[in-house]
Amino acid sequence: MSGRPRLLLALLTVLALGLLLLLVFGATDRSSLLGLGRFALWTEIALVNSASFAIVAAVSLAILFACVYVIARDALWPPPQAFDAPGEASSARHRAAFWLTMLFAGVFLAKLQLMRDNPVTSPFWDQWDAEAAVLFVPFNNHTLEWRTMFDLHNEHRIFFSRLLALGLFAANGQWDPRLEQVANALMHALTVTMLSAVLWMASRRRHLTLFVLVGATIGALPFGWENTLIGFQSAFYFLLLFSVPALWLTITSHPCTLPWWLGWLCATCGLFTAAGGALTPVAIGGVAALKLAVDRRWREAMVNGGAAILVVGLGFAMASPPLAHHAALKAHSAAEFGLALARGLAWPWIDRPLFAVVAWLPLAALLVESVFRPAGTALERLALGLGLWVVLNAAALAYGRGAGAALPATRYLDFLSLGFAANIAALIELFERAQSKPLARQLALAALVGWTLVAVVGIDRLVVRATTDLAVWRQYFAAQATSVRRFVMTDDAATLLSRPPLVEVPYPDPNRLVMLLQDPYIRRVLPAAVRSPLRVEPRISTNDAFVMDGPFIDSLPRDPLQRSWLSLSGAGRRAKGRFVSQPLECELNRRLKITVSGYLGWVDQYLALRDLASGREVPVRPGRPPREAWVDVVLPCPQGPFEIVAIDDTDGSWFGFREPVEIGWASAGAESLIRNSRLPFVVMLTVSVLALAYRWPRSPT
Repeated sequence: MSGRPRLLLALLTVLALGLLLLLVFGATDRSSLLGLGRFALWTEIALVNSASFAIVAAVSLAILFACVYVIARDALWPPPQAFDAPGEASSARHRAAFWLTMLFAGVFLAKLQLMRDNPVTSPFWDQWDAEAAVLFVPFNNHTLEWRTMFDLHNEHRIFFSRLLALGLFAANGQWDPRLEQVANALMHALTVTMLSAVLWMASRRRHLTLFVLVGATIGALPFGWENTLIGFQSAFYFLLLFSVPALWLTITSHPCTLPWWLGWLCATCGLFTAAGGALTPVAIGGVAALKLAVDRRWREAMVNGGAAILVVGLGFAMASPPLAHHAALKAHSAAEFGLALARGLAWPWIDRPLFAVVAWLPLAALLVESVFRPAGTALERLALGLGLWVVLNAAALAYGRGAGAALPATRYLDFLSLGFAANIAALIELFERAQSKPLARQLALAALVGWTLVAVVGIDRLVVRATTDLAVWRQYFAAQATSVRRFVMTDDAATLLSRPPLVEVPYPDPNRLVMLLQDPYIRRVLPAAVRSPLRVEPRISTNDAFVMDGPFIDSLPRDPLQRSWLSLSGAGRRAKGRFVSQPLECELNRRLKITVSGYLGWVDQYLALRDLASGREVPVRPGRPPREAWVDVVLPCPQGPFEIVAIDDTDGSWFGFREPVEIGWASAGAESLIRNSRLPFVVMLTVSVLALAYRWPRSPT
């Protein structure tokens, strides 16, 4: 990079940091902030509106896109000297593109499977206040400030989580935790794909399938199910998403080049994800110090050290003060802290703290080797930097959540699992160093296989534990959605207040939840799974063919909270007739989800929405006859009043429909992805297994 672009990039960085500090540390009373309150422009800038939100979201996406582009460019379009032999470039590019694509798709589809089998359809715990009350209501009232976006949530400044939640909400026109889950799954799939790519590049483009397998292990398995199933947990995924490119780009790039600047920009963005983001520059600084002890490049070390000090200082200035209500969660003694730290570092053997010694032997050996016989390879620096990052975060977790030295919660296991990747990388580096000595090579290979087997057994035990926990939580999540939906449809506060929090109420204070659910705007934007359906009343009903809530087919599931209309009467399946509803009108003007059953789609059976202004009818057509089950059909909601028209003109079958529910367009897409994820997942696994036996051809030299 020439001097002028560097100067321009540095100037833009200073300006961005200045604006950031202005937004974060601005006075509570805006009129006292540098006298800017006298200008209406400052009032507009300080508020989150459509224009400012679009700009900030675009800049955030541009940062992520730039990081992904730089890593993808280096992985898929490397210089020829990156390979050991001529003609390998094209073949390696194709292999890398294939396996990294399979990894991304596999992790994403595995998480969709987890959502499919364990539906969490109601907002949970912190979401009610942190999203609905703090973000959505003020945004609708045009009173949401940028300072609020940067404010602390417990010990964390979850700016990017708020940005994502608000963006999904505004684009979808409706609050939906399932949509947030899908977005989080995409983030984590991208993160583990980038991690596998940089580990592969750091190892001189060897062992691609091994690193892809490592990425699949820490990304696809459900040990961190809490982050996958609770949309509000995006802060931990953002932490990983920014930390991986920050470590790679700063450790392997020359100072003041574009990748180096991007790396430090990611490290700065990490401060606004979770509290652990402040530890990323510490890990980078630690690797810079180790590198200085090896090559004595003072200028490079000083630049990286100075950048680390600046970012750490910014993180320290924004750190949360001690929270009185979290004091009970902290480790109360050195023994508790040590045991909690050992449990975290022992991943996946979190119930066997002594296994921390075994789990971290590879990195300990690599550290000793690097001090006395440094190789200066990218894999060495990346493994040590990633390992230091995990140790620092594990120590912070042990201090802040180490009371009783309890097992780490599932939401922390995703970042603790990166210790497994770091130690695998360390073993690979040690194995590569032993290539010139046959005995050392055999010992290194035996250590790699043995250590991996111990880790695999631990991972299996961890997944079994997670599956057992999920079997209980699955019932809790279903009961919570039912409780919220019952209150929304009946306004029966007494029943909701009598339910136990966590088990049947998705909030620790049921009184507060009642108050939030009584807010007209929150009720208006509730997710489809817990909102009131459009009330259907008959205007025309002939021959009693369509009877509300009965008679029912015995094998057809019932929902006591949702009214249904079936073309059955005393005549049974022979009932024929016509039904036309009273006029209906959508509140959100998005999509309608109509749940149907029976044999709709057969001859002389018809269900449609009729626009009263134009008279145009939109038929309701399921992909296949639902038979004795319920199937969702999503249609565009008419812009004005409409009615439901149902006709059963055959005496050989029947069909039914439930009252329609409004659903956002993105919510409908997310539900379709989740519902139809099984077949693509099986296909992906099949293709991956077949590809293992495929011999990738080399390009002609």
